[in-house]
Amino acid sequence: MFTNLFSGGLARGIRNRLIDTLGAVNATVPPFPTASAALAPLRKRAESAGRGDYTSLWAGQAAPLSHYRHAAALTEMLGAAALAARRSLA
Repeated sequence: MFTNLFSGGLARGIRNRLIDTLGAVNATVPPFPTASAALAPLRKRAESAGRGDYTSLWAGQAAPLSHYRHAAALTEMLGAAALAARRSLA
């Protein structure tokens, strides 16, 4: 989704607690580039507790094409693709 919370400028981000709490676009957010610094203490505390509630979760325009997968399944898929590519080069 588009948000101004991570940097103060409009950018693509992945929804988290910060966005749920303040709304994706909030007029009270400091302008770029000070928003990130203003968020730093809150982000640091959450991350030290192992939470990404206030982490800047950037996303490119292809983010909607992604799919949730367990790490093992992703590793198997990537390994199989690499082996297939290697065989095609031999």
